[in-house]
Amino acid sequence: MKKYCFVIALIYIQIISFSGFAQGKIEQSKKELNQTTSNTNTSSNSNNSNNSNNSDNSNNSDNSGSSRRRRYDSYNSDNCEAPSLGDIIGEIFVFAIYYSIVGDYEHEEHLNNNLTKYPYITANSGNYISRDSSLSLQKKIRLDLEDKVLIGSPAIYGNHLKIKIRPSPKIYVQFDHFELMERNKQTQRNDYLSLFNFNVCYDRLRFESFNLGWVLGANYIANNVNKWGFSYGLNAELFIAKPISILGSAKWSHVNTKPVDEFEAQVKYHIKDHFFTIGYEHLKIATPQYNFFSCGAGIFF
Repeated sequence: MKKYCFVIALIYIQIISFSGFAQGKIEQSKKELNQTTSNTNTSSNSNNSNNSNNSDNSNNSDNSGSSRRRRYDSYNSDNCEAPSLGDIIGEIFVFAIYYSIVGDYEHEEHLNNNLTKYPYITANSGNYISRDSSLSLQKKIRLDLEDKVLIGSPAIYGNHLKIKIRPSPKIYVQFDHFELMERNKQTQRNDYLSLFNFNVCYDRLRFESFNLGWVLGANYIANNVNKWGFSYGLNAELFIAKPISILGSAKWSHVNTKPVDEFEAQVKYHIKDHFFTIGYEHLKIATPQYNFFSCGAGIFF
């Protein structure tokens, strides 16, 4: 029963957050995101350049063809050579990238840690706990729900809803919804901007008191913008001492060649499977930048 009351409180927070006055940032962001770039001149110049190049290439086609045949014959005669230094360096580079992004499950014990039912279920555990710990402390699938009021300046208000679906300890899906509102003094109407994030997340480090990982996905801006962008980022959470944790995340994206960036820093106060949060959030949507004080609550299912 307590959980359902808590969910109702989160919905109430989201409703009361949409009031306030501002000075046109949202309309400026939307206008810039809808701007189109003209490539007519560059395309015509490139066509002229291609035509001239084609005429030059046609004169030299016979010579280049015979040269290519000679190089091909030379390559076939040496196709039994040992791998070159470049091939070896390439393989090392690929392995280093894979190790940095995914990790070595055979030699990194922390990668095999399991999900907790909720942070601080023990005095020292955060989102992850040793796989050798009691099964009563672990959870195979977890849902993290969080909602925050955003209070900006000059008097820009909003809401940030965050949902994490954790089907396994190894990977999870995160959904974010930002709803911003301001009062347009010229039209005497409210302007709205909705930003949605859809991300796949992977914690590269999964220690009991600290996790750090990468984020990859897409974002979408509605409200007559209706455009998508590719997004990527990092997130981390440090469980310094029960019941406090510190979270930080950053995401970068471009929508219609304009930056759409997000930064978040917050302190959480955990009470069993609930938590309360205060912090700071920064959004850059095209040229305008938005700075918010955030406060809210969350729950783990």
